[in-house]
Amino acid sequence: MRIDHDHFLVFGHRGCPKANPENTLPSFAACIKGHVPGAELDVHLTKDGKLVVAHDFSLSRTAHTETVIEETDFADLEKENVGKYQGKHERIPLLAEVFSMGKGKLYFDIEIKDNNLRGKGLEPLLWKTIRAYGMENSVLVSSFNPLSVRRFNKVSKKAVDTGVIYSSEKGIPRVIRGGRCRHIAHATFLKPDWREVRKRESLPVIPWTVDDELAITQMQDIGVSGLISNDPLLVLQVLGKIRSRR
Repeated sequence: MRIDHDHFLVFGHRGCPKANPENTLPSFAACIKGHVPGAELDVHLTKDGKLVVAHDFSLSRTAHTETVIEETDFADLEKENVGKYQGKHERIPLLAEVFSMGKGKLYFDIEIKDNNLRGKGLEPLLWKTIRAYGMENSVLVSSFNPLSVRRFNKVSKKAVDTGVIYSSEKGIPRVIRGGRCRHIAHATFLKPDWREVRKRESLPVIPWTVDDELAITQMQDIGVSGLISNDPLLVLQVLGKIRSRR
């Protein structure tokens, strides 16, 4: 997928997470139902080499267990209730399941969750899965880890647009703040915390997480290429208002 300056992108952050547990099939189904065109999601590699969709490295926040994704087989992860934090019951999905449900209905921003300097095989498997489901024209790939983006670009031969994620929040390494690692990653777009977007950049910008009308309007005025939001339905409403005034 290539970012088109004439086509503004809207992504639900981990699906539609206000009404559904994040990064679950119902959360992505809610995007489809609400006519949200895109969804942002996160992928991890399990102990037995499966790509699963989840944000955190452990399930402590969502399932209230200390299960670490990279140290656990998918068969065991699937038994965990990752909707527990919302008082619901949902399981962790495979990326393949999300693709099967969303193909032809959603485009995706896939955030690679990999803190390893040398990698453990996530990037080649991700590219293999994207190709297997014919999603090359429906995905962007991004990560906080510039080396992970670089590895994906190498294995995919830069077939899709890739971005570096950054923020100035506590715990974020200084070396990746401000998108400084864009050249190491060979990134083709930037994915900053929306509060750090002040002006146009030399690369397309898709900020996260833009959740109120004023911020949405500000980002539009600056000229970003898309938005990632916890409330994508609001984004669609505000964009509709902006278009009607022009």
